[in-house]
Amino acid sequence: MALTGSEPALLVRRGAIVVCLDPVNAIITHRAGFLLVPDGADRVLEPLLAKVREGSGDEDPGMPFEFFVLEALLVTLITSHMHDVRECTSEAKRVLQHIRKTISSR
Repeated sequence: MALTGSEPALLVRRGAIVVCLDPVNAIITHRAGFLLVPDGADRVLEPLLAKVREGSGDEDPGMPFEFFVLEALLVTLITSHMHDVRECTSEAKRVLQHIRKTISSR
């Protein structure tokens, strides 16, 4: 399967999980997570690293490391997406209000 830079993918392979979800690409193994993020993606990276740090101190984790990192990555990306949708919705409402005012004043 060939992957392009913009194609979302979640591949589970022996020994690794490969995640390609814009803006984060990751390779997660049972011991480590390797993240590839573009410049300016700190808004996504910082909360993700905080989630991993807070959960990595558990001496008796409830799930394997790779699933914990995958969950943290997905939750972080969903939270970021929800934030973007809220911003877009607010901007759309402002634009629609402006259009209504412009049309009604004519």
